[in-house]
Amino acid sequence: MSETNEHSRHDPISESEDEAIDRDSMGKDKRRQVIGETYGPTVRKQVTVYGIFFAVVIALAIGFLTVVDSIDNREMPLEDTAPWAAEEVELRSPGNIDFPLSSSANQGGFPGQ
Repeated sequence: MSETNEHSRHDPISESEDEAIDRDSMGKDKRRQVIGETYGPTVRKQVTVYGIFFAVVIALAIGFLTVVDSIDNREMPLEDTAPWAAEEVELRSPGNIDFPLSSSANQGGFPGQ
């Protein structure tokens, strides 16, 4: 083998391959313009999407407040339905709920001493 054959075999990109890098498999330019000439959503599309989102959030908030307002009606009379609210029931004062003092607590000691 000669030096020139070995060198051309190790050359990563030849002149014809360099032109092929700029083309896709169908032979069209890889860096061609995007349809619509924009790479992301337009300002109009973004405003539309955010506008719809905020309209839905506001509609849900208004619906929620309307439902809560109709359920929580202050003019509706409240009835005494608890068992202790009846007029014929005898009312008693509650008993002592504190724990009884132990004799060792009165003397300032600890239980079990």
